Amino acid sequence: MMLVATLLVSLTCSAHAAVVPALPGFEAALTGLRANILAAKAERIEAKNLQAAYDLDRLASDVRGFQWTAQRLKSDLQDLRRRAQRIQPGQPNNDPFFRNDLNRAVWALRDLQWAVQRVRMDAERLAMQARPDPGQIQSARRFTDSFTWTESEIGWLASEARWAEWDIRRAGFSMEAWDISRYSADVERDIRDSHREADEILRKVSAPVPAPQQP
Repeated sequence: MMLVATLLVSLTCSAHAAVVPALPGFEAALTGLRANILAAKAERIEAKNLQAAYDLDRLASDVRGFQWTAQRLKSDLQDLRRRAQRIQPGQPNNDPFFRNDLNRAVWALRDLQWAVQRVRMDAERLAMQARPDPGQIQSARRFTDSFTWTESEIGWLASEARWAEWDIRRAGFSMEAWDISRYSADVERDIRDSHREADEILRKVSAPVPAPQQP
């Protein structure tokens, strides 16, 4: 009988202890911890957004620079094409500097292809990471607008490269002609893909910002 009474008293005390409310200080500390975690997360997101805006401005500047590079290369290919038309296969080459100038144009076209490819890869990365952010809208729009004339100039460059390829190949420079065709096609494709990624970035950062979480 004594044992049963002891067990009842023990269970009653345990039940009372279970419903004792948490201390106010603990609740305040927990609330403060949650607020600090959310604030730290917000700071990380803000820093990431600022870096993304900087990257978008940098890419916009690179794309605008491609416009002038494409114009210069198009002019170089036009000159090389005219000179190649004067070279007769199997006959002595009366243009001793043609090969050197041709190689320089090929190398410049290759460098442009590498640069445009880097922009495409960066744009793909930023498009994957893009989230609604009013602070990035202006930079994203500048990036998209930078393609307005550049994509057109690169299209003209690719067209000129296709014509130049035939004349340069006929003049006996098959490898160089193949490089011109390959690099110009890659540049045209990569700049088009980069423009598509830029449009996607602008769409994502312009979306409505979701409501912030409450601590």
